[in-house]
Amino acid sequence: MTKVSVMAGPCKFVTVITAENTEDYGQVKVSFTSDCPHYNKGLADEIGTVDAFCELGMGRNPGIIKDAVAKYAKHATCPVALAMLKAVEVEASLALPVEPEIHIEKN
Repeated sequence: MTKVSVMAGPCKFVTVITAENTEDYGQVKVSFTSDCPHYNKGLADEIGTVDAFCELGMGRNPGIIKDAVAKYAKHATCPVALAMLKAVEVEASLALPVEPEIHIEKN
């Protein structure tokens, strides 16, 4: 099981994502809890179990995470979709569990 926590930014909403391999190769069950009221309006019903290869652009079909999150996100730069994809990628053993970093500096 892989767990990823993300604090989205100025809103300070925290989303905790859990990714768990299923018995089917490449299939990962994604679940989450979120302080964000927008994501709690039905996003979980749209995601469920995903094909890791499709989500990461290596499958025959496009993934569903980016489009599903985009329907509920109120800001284009919300990092929740990226966090979900990282959880899937790590759980499917397609990446090491290394935290990405973003540093913002405005002068």
